[in-house]
Amino acid sequence: MRKLFPLFLILMVLFVSSLALAETVPDAELYGQHVNDDGIVITEKTGSQFINLDYIKNRDGGYYKDVNGKNPQAAQLTIRAEAYIPCYIKMTVTGNMGNSVLESFGPGAAAISTAQKYYMLFDNEVGGYVDGDWAVLGHGKNAEIQPGDDVFIQGCDQLKVVVYANDTFRYDVIGAALVAASNVDTTIASPLLPLHMRSKVDDGDWDLFIFDGDTADTVRIAERPATDTITALHQFRVPYTLSTAHGQYNGNITLKAYTI
Repeated sequence: MRKLFPLFLILMVLFVSSLALAETVPDAELYGQHVNDDGIVITEKTGSQFINLDYIKNRDGGYYKDVNGKNPQAAQLTIRAEAYIPCYIKMTVTGNMGNSVLESFGPGAAAISTAQKYYMLFDNEVGGYVDGDWAVLGHGKNAEIQPGDDVFIQGCDQLKVVVYANDTFRYDVIGAALVAASNVDTTIASPLLPLHMRSKVDDGDWDLFIFDGDTADTVRIAERPATDTITALHQFRVPYTLSTAHGQYNGNITLKAYTI
């Protein structure tokens, strides 16, 4: 029995030693977990502890996401525009073989003239005689047409006046009675020879006006808006009555177009 006891002790020591040796290698099952590693390690973490410049804010996504096309931007400027169109008026007069064109370009430009190459003539050989309705009675140097209250000598032609303006405008005719020349015997006859004018504008009716004073009268023929055009016709006559003295009479007819 004494031989067996030492052997038992030896066996117990070996057993205990084996147990002790086995406990010194923990987690032995992890031994093969790195067999397939590729040798690359990348880690990524977030947190306030990783901030280097702590004065910069809104790192947590609290900022405006500016996506092209979804949040369009624009740059826009409005500039006032002004345009100044200069005024323009044109008057064309034709009649008795004459043609006058008067144009005014811009402010303060007044196209004022006196016809030099033609005039309005009242003569029994040219315009001849008409009655109160402007019906022709005849003409001639020795025409046997007696003077009377319904007899007149008409002007040598009708005047045609065309007016255009790019502003509101008026067209007037200014005139007075013709005045007897110094060699006319006006002892009992009037030195004034009334001037009859009938006028029409475009397709309107004829209107009669008589200039019978020694001072000028103004007759408003038309008033029109900007860019309009008018065509006016004028016909003139003087009376040939028993109280009309023989001789020459003189005067003027003024045609005036102007902006207002």
